[in-house]
Amino acid sequence: MNKHIRMKKRIVLTLLIIICLCPSEAFSQAGMDPDELLSSGWIIIEAEHCTIMLHPNVNVNKVYRNTKIRFWDILIEKDYHASKEHAIFESIMENFDRTFQKVEKILDMYPRNMNVKVAIYPNQLLLDGKHYEIFGEENTSDREDAYYVHNHTTIYATQNSISQEVLAHEMGHAIVDHYFLIPPPEKVKELLCQYVELHLAD
Repeated sequence: MNKHIRMKKRIVLTLLIIICLCPSEAFSQAGMDPDELLSSGWIIIEAEHCTIMLHPNVNVNKVYRNTKIRFWDILIEKDYHASKEHAIFESIMENFDRTFQKVEKILDMYPRNMNVKVAIYPNQLLLDGKHYEIFGEENTSDREDAYYVHNHTTIYATQNSISQEVLAHEMGHAIVDHYFLIPPPEKVKELLCQYVELHLAD
């Protein structure tokens, strides 16, 4: 089976869900029930390093444009072949996977068997609702937000707040948290993630 076929099988659409690619445990840890997601029309994309969960009202073309790769690194694997049927989803998958690989390289940290989940909402109101569900308090940020929750191994964002830089920054948090047996202090993690953003275009 060639890689093109394997990559196509990693794309999981709401109406063509492959249950074995979406274990219940992974979504339970993300604080998101798989049956609830599917019945609500979410789109789920299984990439090599990420599980990307798109709210049904998310503009997938906007997510692709906002996360489009603007760096080039010949040392990062690039073997994606988008089919016409699923081109946009495979392109999003490539954006997320290659960004993850780039962050690993910048930090020189390669956690084993790690898959970070990314939940993307269409607006800040819905994301704020998820924030309240997780933390039991309102989000006081006055701008469209994105954040990583270690216990869920999940990045939460909106289609407007997600970008290559934001994605790399939050993936940095995920990688640092899973690389060390005891995660470093928040200030240290934030410095490392800012370092990632600074060197993303190198």
